[in-house]
Parts: sequence; structure tokens; C-alpha cells
Amino acid sequence: MTPAEIIQIVIGSLSLLATIAVSLLIYWMQRKHEKEQEALEERRIRDRQELEEQRIREQREREEKERAEKLAEEANLFLIDNADEKDYLPWCVIAANQHRLKKHARRIYSNFCRCSRDLQEEILRKAGFTITPIDKTDWVDKCFNQLRADIQKYSLAADGNDYLYDGAKYFHRGFEYYRGMKYPFDDSYKYPPLWKDWGNGLFREKSITASSYIEQYFDYKLGMIPEEKLAIKEPMPPINYIWDSNHLGSVPNEEVVCYWVMLYVENILVNIYNRFRREEDNFIYDNMTDAEVEIYEDKYYSALLWLYGTYQSCGTTSSKLDHEQ
Repeated sequence: MTPAEIIQIVIGSLSLLATIAVSLLIYWMQRKHEKEQEALEERRIRDRQELEEQRIREQREREEKERAEKLAEEANLFLIDNADEKDYLPWCVIAANQHRLKKHARRIYSNFCRCSRDLQEEILRKAGFTITPIDKTDWVDKCFNQLRADIQKYSLAADGNDYLYDGAKYFHRGFEYYRGMKYPFDDSYKYPPLWKDWGNGLFREKSITASSYIEQYFDYKLGMIPEEKLAIKEPMPPINYIWDSNHLGSVPNEEVVCYWVMLYVENILVNIYNRFRREEDNFIYDNMTDAEVEIYEDKYYSALLWLYGTYQSCGTTSSKLDHEQ
């Protein structure tokens, strides 16, 4: 092979290598450009997504702010329009939970029931209450079962006859049929005190109200009345005393039966709550106001709030009271 041929072969090889190198370089540069374009496009897409997400977030924030401002304004208007009945708001919570679609005798109950849950919550917050709207509605019967268990436990009714049968019908009829009727304050001092020399000096009482009799009967059952201070050795259970002394088994007017059933239900609940619940949960007193019971509807919701606070707000059960006693 001549030198010329060798040179030609070398030049050809170098040319081939150069061609391959140039092709690879062109391919690399094209891929680099494509990747740069892809990265640029991805960045553009990401930027658009971030801008869209920011726009949606800002829109939601604006909508939430507008919604909060609207709720606050509606709550303010509600409180202004119902200022004379503001103290009834805790009872309104029970009304909205149990009888939202019923027409109430007291205006604020109906007005509160018309509000959305969010507005109800805002109204209560602005009014300074800790109670919030209640979601579940099946707690009443469950709590009444616990109440009846405690009535039996503390022997508040002879032979277990608490007259709360048929789903506590006389209690609930007080609302269903007589909600707008005046509910008079109990001033019937016709029950004997269980404490000897009850009262002080000239103000010693020879008779007490049904509410006081229930309270003193709890003292008796819990062993708080020393034997030498006990006025009656074997006092009659309060439910039977109230039932018999007011002739509720034969009274012609059903609203009278409803009156006394609601009265003793609430007073029993007050005693159970104050004696066994208040140390661990101040729910009732955190939401207590100067609201006065004027009609049956008021008494009904007042008693139901005590029922909820005693057995439902923190899940207290009769077994827990057994343990505490």
C-alpha cells in the first residue's frame, strides 16, 4: 500500500469520525434545546397553575371574608331585633334541635329556628354563650332513660312509678298542646320540711314548696340529714307526694298534670346536676341567664336544657353517679 493510499484511508477515517462527531453534537444540541423548551414549558405550566391556585385561594379568602362579614351582620341584626328576649338564646338551641319546624309561642324561638346552623353559631358566639347548635336529635329519649334510672336509684317514686311512661308523654304534651299557656310560679307551700326547725328564728317554715321538698329528699337519701334533725322518719317520695297532693290522677285538666311533671322533672335534674356534675362541668351555669319561665314552652325548654346538661353534654351516665356516690 502506497503512502498516498494510506493518507487517503486516514483522511477518510477522520472524515467519518468528524461526520459522526458532528452528528452527535447536533443531536446533543437538539436534545438540549428540546429539554430547555420542555423545562420552559413545564415552568410556564407550573407558573400558570400557581397563579390559578393563588387566584382561587384569594377568591376563597374573599368569599370567606364576605361570608363571615355577612354572618356577623346578620347576627348583629338578629341580636338587635330580639334584644328583649336575648336571655332565651340557650333555650333556643334546644328549640332548634327538637322542634325547628314548629311554630312557637315565643318569637325568638321561631326566629332562631329560621336561621342556618352557621348563623345560629355566630349569634351564640356574639352573645357570649359557650353552648353551640346541637347536631343529633335522638338524645332526649336516651337521657330520659337515664333520668328514670336515677329516679329509681334515689327512690324518688314509690314502686318506680315516675309517671314518665309512654316516652314521658305528660312532659312533652306541655309543649305540644299548651306551649303558649302561662306557666305560673309554684308558690304552694304545702309540703312538710324534712329538716327539723327548718329556717331561722321567727322565719322557721312549717311548710315548703315542691322544689324544696325534692331538694331535702335528696339530702335525706344521701344521708345528709342527721337522725336527730330528721323531721319525718320515712318521708314520702317526692313524685308520689306531688302526684297525690295535687290529685293528678283525677284532675280534669291535663295541663295541670303537665305543669307538675315538668316541674318535678326539672327540679330532679337540677339536684342531680348540682350534686354530681357541676364540679367537672359548668355547662349549665356557663349558659345561664336571667330568662324567666313565663309560659309552658319556656319551662319545657328550660327542663330539656337541664336534661342535656346533666346527661348529654359530657356523656354522664347513671353508672358514673353510682361510682361517685
